[in-house]
Amino acid sequence: MNIRQQPEYQLQLRCPGHGFTLIELLTVIAIIGILASLVLVSVGQVRRKARAIKCTSNLRQIGIAAAAYSAENKGRIVPCFYPGDGDADDLRHWTGILAPYMGWKGDNSPGQKWESFNVMPVYQCPENEGMFGYSHNYSELSWIQANQSINQWVTYEQVEIPSKTVFMADSYDPGNPTSWKGILRKPSDSNKRSTVHFRHSDAANVLWVDGHVSSMKQSSDLMRTDNYYFKKQK
Repeated sequence: MNIRQQPEYQLQLRCPGHGFTLIELLTVIAIIGILASLVLVSVGQVRRKARAIKCTSNLRQIGIAAAAYSAENKGRIVPCFYPGDGDADDLRHWTGILAPYMGWKGDNSPGQKWESFNVMPVYQCPENEGMFGYSHNYSELSWIQANQSINQWVTYEQVEIPSKTVFMADSYDPGNPTSWKGILRKPSDSNKRSTVHFRHSDAANVLWVDGHVSSMKQSSDLMRTDNYYFKKQK
């Protein structure tokens, strides 16, 4: 039997290719690049969300500590500063007042108490790591009437709508980002230091007087008026 030799071109057609063309390689590289960028974006979003959740947890802990303080002090809201004489460089500031309720002893040596409480992890927002992150609605919750001096007691019963009155919130001082920031200023305040900071994807975490924490978008009316979120009313 005669075996006919197949033409060489037919053998070549049946042989699989041994590589990719330049266009195919570039296409694969482009696809890998797109997928990698999508993964990075997703990872970044997950990390930002995790930091926002941690921030919420910090504020909840502060709220629980404030409630414990109130239970031992005739229903009073922890003031921004304790009534009394002396430097603010001690336990009289709200950070120091609440520290023992969260198991933090701090440094009691002269001149160190202030800073020792500022570095408490619970007072530092993870989105603003290494900086003091939260401030107190002092103008409404540290005195009773606007014409009275600071350091007058305010009780929870005096707040008309606790669930809609700011207690503490994410804050930031644009002019001095590493400075102490414990006083939250109202929207109408001409001094814009230590105002609400919308650092969580254009949102700020807020601790309300009733103890719950929620996220407020920058597009909300949180910073548009004093009369609702920053006033106790009674």
